[in-house]
Amino acid sequence: MKGRIKRVMEGGCEAKEKGRKRGWWNDECKEEKNKRKKRREENERWEKELSEIKTEGQVWEVVRRERRRKKRANEDIKMEEWDRQLSKEKGKMVAFFIDLRAAFDSVDRGVLIEVMRERGVREGLISRCEDVLRETRNRVREELQRDKLRGRAGKKAWGFEKRLEEGRGSEIARRSWDEMRVRCKKKKGVSSWEMERCGFFENRGLVPVGSKDFPNTVRIQENVIGE
Repeated sequence: MKGRIKRVMEGGCEAKEKGRKRGWWNDECKEEKNKRKKRREENERWEKELSEIKTEGQVWEVVRRERRRKKRANEDIKMEEWDRQLSKEKGKMVAFFIDLRAAFDSVDRGVLIEVMRERGVREGLISRCEDVLRETRNRVREELQRDKLRGRAGKKAWGFEKRLEEGRGSEIARRSWDEMRVRCKKKKGVSSWEMERCGFFENRGLVPVGSKDFPNTVRIQENVIGE
């Protein structure tokens, strides 16, 4: 049947039923031609979209849409969403994302490449998509590393200031720290570094209040929800 249809499409098959203006193979040929045209147009559209992608999210959006169209979407190539967990710590609500690197690395990139090859996408475009996925993964890991370093530096600074608040350390260090907190509260004579530091604590629910040792200065206290 397929061979006959192919010969008809190539013009090598003649009608068997003489006297009829159109034979059964005319409809078959038309249907086959429409299928080929539709497949070609779909591949051209697919390749055009892939040639314009710049991020991993765009890659997966194209793939999901194509898989949904073919009604075989979802479980294998679904991108993992970041887990968001809410917990209470010392009466304060804390929201954080868990293991961002694992969320990105769990995406099955092999399935994505397989789907592209099934659709007849050119190897050049497939290579470009692989580069996008690789660069995205590297950027995520670099950003995670920077966040870890910032977090460690913040914890170290917080520990130092807690010691000053408890009366430990030299008197010069304690008075300098209190003076800086006063300037931060008044927003006068504060350097850009001190402003950034104040914002760091405020974003974490820490606010300046009166100090027991120095009534005219300020110290840090946790801003607990519900108080």
